[in-house]
Amino acid sequence: MKNKFLFTSLQIAFVFLLALSFSSCRDLISDLSNLIGSEYHEVQSLSEKTCLASGTFTIPSSYFIVSEVRGKTVKPFSINQYEITYKLWYEVATWAKENGYVFDNNGTEGAKGTEGAEPSLAKNKPVTNISWWDCMVWCNALSEKHGLVPVFYSDVNYKKVLRSRLSDDGKTDNFIYIHSASLGNTEMNNCNVASYRLPTEAEWEYAARGGNADSAEWKYVYSGSDDWKEVCVANVSDAAPVGSLNSNSLGLYDFSGNLWEWVYDFQSGKHTLRGGCWANDEKIDKPGKSIVEACQLSYKQFTSSAGTLTTPWFGFRVVRSLVE
Repeated sequence: MKNKFLFTSLQIAFVFLLALSFSSCRDLISDLSNLIGSEYHEVQSLSEKTCLASGTFTIPSSYFIVSEVRGKTVKPFSINQYEITYKLWYEVATWAKENGYVFDNNGTEGAKGTEGAEPSLAKNKPVTNISWWDCMVWCNALSEKHGLVPVFYSDVNYKKVLRSRLSDDGKTDNFIYIHSASLGNTEMNNCNVASYRLPTEAEWEYAARGGNADSAEWKYVYSGSDDWKEVCVANVSDAAPVGSLNSNSLGLYDFSGNLWEWVYDFQSGKHTLRGGCWANDEKIDKPGKSIVEACQLSYKQFTSSAGTLTTPWFGFRVVRSLVE
């Protein structure tokens, strides 16, 4: 009887430990889910889609389109499918710092990462806490890393590649020139190199709405849908891994929600962001229907800090001009 009782006790202990193990596994899986998303997925961080292959397109004045974009002309360009991931940011920034580039900020992995830390399991979350100037410098570094002629310069002759926000005196911001067939160019539509840069607001608008102004998608409230829950990471506690929800018809993700995205345009020293972010709240628009107003394509945001502001809500994606 004694041996039988001992065996039974061991069985009970084993079952208890097994149950405890399963419980711990569930907790671990829950923790990982919160960290990297409900479904771990690897993305090709730099994955471009052609938005306009040839000709030009003028943003119409109709529909609910922000006034600054109406009537603007878009030339052929490609755009990254995803917001820039922390993994890609870190890889390029590390190379850049070894090659004479200077960033004001080191970036974080999603909204709650540690600044400048090596990428973790959450590496496919977008980079945050980077300024407009950091984006400009990073785009040039990405171009040079890939053997391309950079877009941005600090001199009229395109001899001094923009590698830092500050000029040689270390006190004043550089003035930015855009590589063109003519010297001293400051207009993005004159860019004549197929290298990485921030999108103009008109390019962002065109891509976010799916490219085809004759389709029903052009009038969607959010990028790719009228239902924010299908395409928009919002009303949550952190940014999600890029591409976690549905794309629009061009195969582009997260134009609505996840992060506010820097664009090139600025007005009277105020820089522009589009798309809304993970922290924007849901509200009831009418019975049975909720909205996230800041993530709607008709919404925009300005900053008043001359491009130096950083928050856990701001990120970016890159484009390239398609030039001969």
